[in-house]
Amino acid sequence: MNESTIELLAAWRGLKLTKPPYVLNGDHVLIEKGLCHSYGCFNDYISDRDFGNKSPHKLHTGLIPIPYAGDILKAKIYILALNPGFGPHDYYAESFDTDFCKARIQQLRQQHLNETFPWMDLNPLFCWHGGYKYWTSRLNDIIDKLSEQKEISYKEALSRLSRAISCLEYIPYHSKHYGISRSVVNKMLSPKLIKAFVHGYVVPRTKRGATAIIVTRHVDVWELPKHDNIIRYDAAQSRAAYLNSKSPGGPIIARIMGLKP
Repeated sequence: MNESTIELLAAWRGLKLTKPPYVLNGDHVLIEKGLCHSYGCFNDYISDRDFGNKSPHKLHTGLIPIPYAGDILKAKIYILALNPGFGPHDYYAESFDTDFCKARIQQLRQQHLNETFPWMDLNPLFCWHGGYKYWTSRLNDIIDKLSEQKEISYKEALSRLSRAISCLEYIPYHSKHYGISRSVVNKMLSPKLIKAFVHGYVVPRTKRGATAIIVTRHVDVWELPKHDNIIRYDAAQSRAAYLNSKSPGGPIIARIMGLKP
């Protein structure tokens, strides 16, 4: 592993998950500026006197952060996003589903990942969760084509994509809508770490032809070089951020997965 990868993993493996807020050392400007919700569990979330009226732009630091998903060292396709979304199911899942919570922690630590479904958002075990619905809806025809052309089950198609794709988040904390100012982001460590990982580990692999990068959100912040295997979504495309065969990123996913047009 190169230096940027070591620093990224060391930082997130060092985050204590015993009590919220779960904020990386170097990101405490979020707390100082009052930009966080830090509910300790689902019951705390629904018991808040202002339940339903809180700012949708605040970050939920009572949830396990998601700076990345999938196997970030072995992936062939990297999706660069802005920050993980939010729904009440997130608190419910981490409060009451031990398998889900365990998978979230393994993903954060990048240790003991599920070999069949390293990207947990495509794991049928969690098909009830919003993350599964979100990503399968964006990859829908790629999953179907993979199943049909490779003559495998839908579940096996999910597994192959789960092993091939990693999603990297510029900001690792959940929110319903994104609304963190650039001045605050510039004082945070987490976006610097993930950006350094992209430039130090992912881009060199992409230039060698080993991987592809699909930037779905805030293309400018990643400052990536021009390359045939680096796909950038424009403002209109980024709103839905689809990854099917009609999207900018779909064809390169299909090619890497060995699919016919």
